[in-house]
Formats: sequence, C-alpha cells, structure tokens
Amino acid sequence: MLAINVDQRSPEWLAWKSRGVGASESGSIAAAIGLLPQPAAWMDTIQELWEHKVGLRPPKKMHPGMMRGTMYEEDAVAFHKAQTGLSTTPICGEMDDHSFVQASFDGVTFDDSFGIETILETKVPNEEVMGLAEQGIVVPYYQPQCAHQCLVAWGHPDCWPQGAEHHFVAYQPETNVGHLVTVRADQYKKLASELLPAIQSFWRNVQEKLPPCGDAWLQAAIRYRIAAAALEQAKAMEEAAKEALLAAYPQGEVKTFSGGGVTVTKSSKAGSIQYAQYVKDQNVPAEALEKYRGKESSTVRITVNEKTPMPQLSDAVTLALKESKGDLLLAA
Repeated sequence: MLAINVDQRSPEWLAWKSRGVGASESGSIAAAIGLLPQPAAWMDTIQELWEHKVGLRPPKKMHPGMMRGTMYEEDAVAFHKAQTGLSTTPICGEMDDHSFVQASFDGVTFDDSFGIETILETKVPNEEVMGLAEQGIVVPYYQPQCAHQCLVAWGHPDCWPQGAEHHFVAYQPETNVGHLVTVRADQYKKLASELLPAIQSFWRNVQEKLPPCGDAWLQAAIRYRIAAAALEQAKAMEEAAKEALLAAYPQGEVKTFSGGGVTVTKSSKAGSIQYAQYVKDQNVPAEALEKYRGKESSTVRITVNEKTPMPQLSDAVTLALKESKGDLLLAA
C-alpha cells in the first residue's frame, strides 16, 4: 500500500478522493454486478456514482447518518481499544498496483516490518447493523467496503498475509454498547477477487467518460430518448388537433361527424365503481378477496431523467444516434 499524507475530511482529502474509488463507494459497484443483491437505500447506483466522478452531479452531501458516524468515530475507536488492547492509527492509502483503488481507514495496526496487520472499520449504525454485529455478522451491504479495504492494505488477494484481520465495530454512543466482529482477511478473498476487476472497469469508464452501462445499453437508451421526445411532441400535436376538431364540430345534437378520414363520435358512460371503498364499507376481509385474484403478471416501467445530459459518445453510439434520427424522420 502507498500511504497518502492527507488529513481525512480536509479539502486535500476531498481532492484526492475525486481521483479514485473509495472503499465506501464499492457497494455501488458490487450491487451493479450482482455481488450485493440488496444494497442500502442510501447507496448510489453505479450510474449515480459515475455521474459524481465525471462531474455531472455535485459532490454528495453528508446525510445525518454519516454526520453521526463522524461525530462518534473516536468513541467507537476507543471502544475497540478497550476490547482488544490495540492502538490503531487512522491512515489513507492507495493499492500498490492500482492507485485509483483508495481507502480512508478509521484505524490500522502495523506488524514489526511496518506492514498492516489489522484493519479497523467503525460504524455508528442502525439497529439492523447492531443486531447482526451482536451475532458476529457484518451486514452484507458493508462487506464490499471491508473487502475493498483489504485490497488497499494488502494488494491482490493472492498476496494477502496469513493471520491478517479485519475488525468491524458497531457502536451505539447513547448506551455505550458496541459489538466487535473479527473477520480473518482470507474470508474476504473471494469477494475482493470478484470486486477488483469491476472497480477497474468502472474507473476506465470514468476516465473515458463512458457510462458504466456499456455501448449496447447506451445505443438503446439514446434511441429510446429520441423516440420518447418525438412521442411527446406528437402527443402535443395530437391534442392541439383534437381541440381544433372539437371546435369545428357541428352544433346541436349531432353524435357523429366525419370528414377527411377522421370520425368524431360523442357518447357518455356510467362512472366507474370505487371497489376499494366498497370493500372497506362492507368490511370485507382482505383474505376473502384472494380467491378472486388473477394470475401474477410482470410489468416494465421505463423512465427518462431529462436532467442527465447526453454523455461523451463512442463512434458506435454516435452512429446509432444518427440512424435513430433517420428512422424517426422516415417514420414521420
């Protein structure tokens, strides 16, 4: 590991962090490749993380949970020392072979040759994290962070030292209750081995300013955005034409009128029955309705974030964009 001489949370530290991927950001990458099926709600998606790194989103502000963790970090470190007798040193570092793989350690201990022997990660977390830590388990959404820290400290998993440990502390300052989860470093080897190439791929995307979704997805996304924009324009045109038709519709009791290949028919229908209100008023138990439920169906919802600008495009995607515009012109 290459140690970096910066004070954590200083402007210099923030500048350094912008030049790589930190351990706390690895959960977003792990989730994107299926290593973390249920990421925490506060975690960025890999797309959002990429947008932060290339400057399309402003730097992420500290949420209350992060501020709480920072406020009580020293207390959590003191709890760890009371439990283990170990004095730890906070330090920042980069992976030897990949300087963009970064970590800001809450604490580490060193062996006689000044290699890192123990990593300390502290959290001032919610009840779920506390409960699992009491059982000796690190909550899954923090495990990529721990594996990432091991990569920075010890390099490629094939080179990790025997006997090295990762200490995870979950601490509640209000009650002065904490739980220490001691994990042998080799237990993170598999996760770290799968995570490292994904971090490398993500950082290439950042450097080339190409979204992590890849060219195939990007081509399809651009086509969809063009089509969706054209559809919105067509809907507006249709609505304006509808208003013009109704304005030109004959007065009186005429129910149907045609011309120019368009027919307008006026009719009325009864209002819909509010079934949810009926069930409530009749005190029908929810389980009684289950026998009337149809087969399960799946739906797909596609949304477009208009605030996301078109990224720098590869030649293949640019060609797809031109073809899409041509297709829409021909369709019109």
